Amino acid sequence: MDPKQINNLPDDHEKLTTEDLLKYRYETKGELINAQMDGQSIINPKDDPTRIPDSGEYTGIVKIADQERITPVTVKNSSKTKASAVIYLNLHGFTKLPHYSPIPVSIKWIKRR
Repeated sequence: MDPKQINNLPDDHEKLTTEDLLKYRYETKGELINAQMDGQSIINPKDDPTRIPDSGEYTGIVKIADQERITPVTVKNSSKTKASAVIYLNLHGFTKLPHYSPIPVSIKWIKRR
């Protein structure tokens, strides 16, 4: 990350756009739950909904149980709605995940696909 970006991070109370989230490599935390939809695992985000990108297809650095992978990530339900967003991802490449649920997850947003 460019050191200038660190100094110019938006205020915590400021509404971030999807471009802001990608520009600053914002990290979203959530929980991997023991459920799937359309073959993708479900992440229940725990962050403020305004800190999750708009609905769409993204690439992110996903960390689950000390494993970090660059992987496609799908966001459903825009951060502009009152309902919380749902995040979907494919777990291919992640091995030996814990057998408990929910599992803590972090996503660093890289780009929109």
